[in-house]
Amino acid sequence: MSESNEKNLYKDIEQNAMKKVSENVSEKALNTIINLIKSKYGKACVATGSAFRAYLKNSEIRYNKIKTLADLSEPRLLEGRDGIYVDVFVKYKNKKISTTIVDNLMKISNNIIIIGSGGTGKSMIMRHLFLNTYHRGEYIPVLIELRKIGDIKDESALLNLIHYCIESFDVKLNQEHFEYSLRSGKYLFLFDGLDEVKEDYREKASQLIQEISKKYPDNCYIVSSREEGVSFHELETYTLLNACPLEKKQAIELVKKIGRNDKKIVEFANLLESELYDKHMDFASNPLLLTMMYITFIDNNMIPEHLTDFYESAYDALYKRHDANKEGLFNREYKCKKMGEREFKDLFSYFCFQSYFSQQYEFSKEEICAYIKRGIKRLNLITSIDNPQMFFDDIKNIVCLIVEEGNRYKFAHRSFQTYFAAYYTATHVTDELQKIFLKKELDKKHFFREDFLYMLYRLEGERFNINVLETGLEDVLNKLENSESPQFDFFKIAYQSLSVHGNILYRGVNSTIHMDIPYERNIILLFNNLYHNKNYKDNVLSKKIIMLLNEHSVTFKEKKEIEIEDLANIKPESKKKEILELLYKYCKIDSLLERITEWMSEQKRKKISITENSAEDEMLKML
Repeated sequence: MSESNEKNLYKDIEQNAMKKVSENVSEKALNTIINLIKSKYGKACVATGSAFRAYLKNSEIRYNKIKTLADLSEPRLLEGRDGIYVDVFVKYKNKKISTTIVDNLMKISNNIIIIGSGGTGKSMIMRHLFLNTYHRGEYIPVLIELRKIGDIKDESALLNLIHYCIESFDVKLNQEHFEYSLRSGKYLFLFDGLDEVKEDYREKASQLIQEISKKYPDNCYIVSSREEGVSFHELETYTLLNACPLEKKQAIELVKKIGRNDKKIVEFANLLESELYDKHMDFASNPLLLTMMYITFIDNNMIPEHLTDFYESAYDALYKRHDANKEGLFNREYKCKKMGEREFKDLFSYFCFQSYFSQQYEFSKEEICAYIKRGIKRLNLITSIDNPQMFFDDIKNIVCLIVEEGNRYKFAHRSFQTYFAAYYTATHVTDELQKIFLKKELDKKHFFREDFLYMLYRLEGERFNINVLETGLEDVLNKLENSESPQFDFFKIAYQSLSVHGNILYRGVNSTIHMDIPYERNIILLFNNLYHNKNYKDNVLSKKIIMLLNEHSVTFKEKKEIEIEDLANIKPESKKKEILELLYKYCKIDSLLERITEWMSEQKRKKISITENSAEDEMLKML
């Protein structure tokens, strides 16, 4: 028997064994729930038991199929033989925890938040945990995509969504029985995408998650989210875990699984091992960006250098990748034949821009067509396209940037929406409108949309500097112009609080008392991330400051947190001065302010140079 056939045989044996285990375990968890319902509702529990069995069967089939950017023409299995899932780690207290089985996470807490940036595979982890629990755990898993919660009108919104997520698998489950069954402690609730809840309702959604986990504490709860733009202070019983980047071995394994077994994939995997992973670690360790790297290498034999280039190259590959490129298949034709490549891209970017800033991540067909119709009018494409339906069909069936889930649609990956929102801003929004619009975005009292702004900066660096950073930093410097204590006032603008975690002093952009982040602080954060970013910590200095704050601030000693402005109240004056001087050094206040001042001077010199060169050009024309 060949090595390949032997491996497949073992996989088949393992799958059959897992299936038997899952049947026994699922029944065990289900029987506990049914017996609980039976004790209160008698024979009525029979229909509920049937509904749960149908739900488990149908949801397992649904969640075990996934489309990848590497091949959007057909779904792939996530788990099992030929499954594409690669076991990854999450980090807890500087230790790597395997997500192979859900039990590893439950040992830490039964209230967990998994955080990670876009493309780190959080949703895949959640699906894997669903399937893992179905096959091996002691719970009935329920995966809740939080973007579906919509407007939260009352306290029952989350329970109604959970109930809907079960009934959506073609079952009818008595809601009263379901809510009573929550007392069983036999559920694993997987709340995917807290960051996808509209900002106006995100805090309320967090409150509802916390309430249900307090009311039914024996169940297990896992939340996934990006960190930027989300405050987790409402989830007070939840432990934060960080999704880890792919290690080299995992990256190679993922490429081999998502790719088709041919010479190109072997070549790419070998390059990953020998040089690409080490050279492009930031990209190759991110599952989404690694997939884009794979796509562009397979199609164009090249590797992009910057993040925005990845999205551009991946889009180009998807736009030009017809089924004719796949051996033995027919060539699909675009329905928007009269529309040029640039026009197609512009219309898609309009849809992304409008939906991104409307915080809409899931759509009906009618909603997408409404966006497209407005885009056709806005971009004056009436002569290039006859019907919004044609464009909808092309982005779904040809470019495959929109994927169908039941009767709803979402982006193949949300980060495409972000990139093309930035692309539209760079190519179709004037300087005047950018200044107004982006200032409004940064003045929303929450942490800024870091991924969008970073992509916009990469697309139009100098314009971004002028339209966003210059305007904001000028406001900051104007506030300090007549200050009697510019160091301290800048410290208050840049940070809201100081807190201690793990015996290390942290500076906070907000606090438990003041969650809102003012416009000027967002600007400084943005500048710091793009141009300064010296965040290493002096642990010796940290311990000294903590000791002094404990001695001279009752508030800090009790709460391990202090507002920056309250530092002014420390007595005696000599100790206040000593603490502040140490804090300025620890937080790099002087170097940050100096860098801002230098940067603004550089921008001014550039403008003078441009003006002088323009004047010289005009004179030459006259000669």
